[in-house]
Amino acid sequence: DVPYKGRDETCTKYTAAVKATGYVKNPVNDYKALETALATVGPQSITVAAASWQLYGGGTFNRCSKGGIFGHGDNTLDHGVQAVGYTSEYWIVRNSWGKGWGIDGYIHLSREADNKTFVDKHPADGVACKPLPKTQTVGGECGMLFDTSYPTGVAAA
Repeated sequence: DVPYKGRDETCTKYTAAVKATGYVKNPVNDYKALETALATVGPQSITVAAASWQLYGGGTFNRCSKGGIFGHGDNTLDHGVQAVGYTSEYWIVRNSWGKGWGIDGYIHLSREADNKTFVDKHPADGVACKPLPKTQTVGGECGMLFDTSYPTGVAAA
């Protein structure tokens, strides 16, 4: 219920609306596990390679697995978003760039790459922890299946 306002500034103090005591990490690169979590638990936190998303304006997106905007695919995980649903053809993902981007703030990521993996050549830009691997294998369109999770123990603050 808290509206997102993107800006680059120093963080100010705020009063938390909710608190979580933990989280569940779904199996890595497993589209069936993500489907099950979405259907039984609800929205899921996911990490994606969003470098080629800037010009997205609608339709089913498959640029990460098909070579990117300029013909060279990039599967560097660098952006946290929320998977909120799916169809047999695409994942429904809520972005943080506002309602003026994509489909009222959402992107439809193709499911054609659900059984495919790609190489993230710059793990330090995303979810990798020290000691940093030189590469990591990410699954699905824009690597969206690699790091998925949901909070537990959520209660009003």
